[in-house]
Amino acid sequence: FFAACVDRGRPVQPIAVEYRVPGGDYLAVAYVGDTSLGTSLRALLKQPRVEARVIRLPVIASANRDRKALARAARDSILAELSKTAPPESVEEARAA
Repeated sequence: FFAACVDRGRPVQPIAVEYRVPGGDYLAVAYVGDTSLGTSLRALLKQPRVEARVIRLPVIASANRDRKALARAARDSILAELSKTAPPESVEEARAA
């Protein structure tokens, strides 16, 4: 998707999704590191209650960037937003991935 944005000169709209698990295991639903999407979804569905907050972040221009730089900028934007409310250990694990 990032290559298509670069090729067409289109901006990227980063979206962060923050999960809250009242009374459950917050880290069980974290999609970071070597966790597969399937494993993450199964853990999410096993929780007694999950709240999701979708956060639309500022648009990132694709001009003068390759797909990797654009992806990195989007990821950095998402991590910066999530670090405001997420437990520190989950953000550090995401940065290390």
